[in-house]
Amino acid sequence: MPAPRLTRIIATLGPASSRQEVIDDLVAAGVDLVRLNFSHGERDEHAARIVQVRDAAARAGRHVGILQDLSGPKIRTGRLAGGQPLALEPGGRLTIATGDFAGEAGRVSTTYAPLAASVSPGDRLLLDDGFIELAVESTDGHEIVTRVINGGALGEHKGINAPGVRLPASSLTAKDEADLEFGIAHGVDMITEAVRKGGRIIFVGAGTSGRLGVLEAAEMPPTFGLSPSLVHAIMAGGKDAVFRAKEGVEDDYEEGARAVARLRPTRRDVVVGVSASGITQFVRGALTRARKAGLKIIFVTCWPGTELQTFVDLVIAPAVGPEILTGSTRLKAGTATKMVLNMLTTISMVRVGKTYGNLMVDVQTTSEKLKDRARRIIVVTTGLGYEEADRLLRRARWNVKAAIVMQKAGLPYAKALSALRKADDSVRAAVGEDAQPVLRKLLKLDPPVDG
Repeated sequence: MPAPRLTRIIATLGPASSRQEVIDDLVAAGVDLVRLNFSHGERDEHAARIVQVRDAAARAGRHVGILQDLSGPKIRTGRLAGGQPLALEPGGRLTIATGDFAGEAGRVSTTYAPLAASVSPGDRLLLDDGFIELAVESTDGHEIVTRVINGGALGEHKGINAPGVRLPASSLTAKDEADLEFGIAHGVDMITEAVRKGGRIIFVGAGTSGRLGVLEAAEMPPTFGLSPSLVHAIMAGGKDAVFRAKEGVEDDYEEGARAVARLRPTRRDVVVGVSASGITQFVRGALTRARKAGLKIIFVTCWPGTELQTFVDLVIAPAVGPEILTGSTRLKAGTATKMVLNMLTTISMVRVGKTYGNLMVDVQTTSEKLKDRARRIIVVTTGLGYEEADRLLRRARWNVKAAIVMQKAGLPYAKALSALRKADDSVRAAVGEDAQPVLRKLLKLDPPVDG
């Protein structure tokens, strides 16, 4: 029996490797993960590569993960006189000054004003993806005097990295946020497909990450009318660990695998692994067992370099930077993770018809508060009065979707249900009308019409 392969192969796809036959060869050669570099290329190009990778993996009968590498904030040097690169020799001096001017021998610009005030003597600066290394000798808050450690030819607009220096820059740029939405949409496709096929959504995590999965699983049934049997949360340490931290349970690889096995997973299910650090052994065990069962796997982490990326279908890794309290992932990492999970589940539920416009029309009317919400939804969508809405809902057995279809299409209850089934449970498709025009008119968002 051959020894298991311990090395994982990662390939970055770009213009030279975007042909289908090249991707087929990479997958056949054993590539475990492809990296899409969002610093380059357009989103439609990346979307095409995602399809190509999935097609190649399906033909080869293998699972190949996809990593979305966001650009992140860019701190760069400025333009150079004549556009000509500067030759930097080891032991020489280079001054980096705040401003927008053409650099020349011994002096270059950067438009990132906080850099000079953030570094200190002894700090390192890496230019041009680390090919050039500088040591900070002095700074006056506007200019940085450095000594060249590793030299080379410095071109225009090259990246500046300051290892270990806390810079007042947003971890996610506007472009990153748009790119992240793009990546999340591909995770949405997996969840939507699972729900439509009657599969389950299974969240797995430990500590704060696990609690966020529990929260998502708990809120989906009442918010979207999803059966509790279709959404599950696996928490390291079990239910008790939701309310009180249990140290060490996140290190139990075998229990993670057993927890997934107890659910008897099928290929229709999708697993959402959540681990801010990207190294939690409980989650690793759970995802390994899910992989063996042939499930689609989405992995949400705040560590893009995690080795778990090599055997999942999609990694969503917002790079939030160092925590204010070092190692406390309940802070920035927790907030970013919650946002990602919200987007994954909410957009998926919109896709499967659990909303009408921005209204929760699959709300379960299990309390007077929720019945009141149902009446108000009917008032907004149909124009009926509050009491009329109550009578309509009683005829519709408190099924908000059926009530809307009954009123708008003039159908009795049974035929309204039939119309919804034929429309894949979408109110919009069943009545042939979007809710947005009605809502815009109600909220007086539309401009007045001249007449």
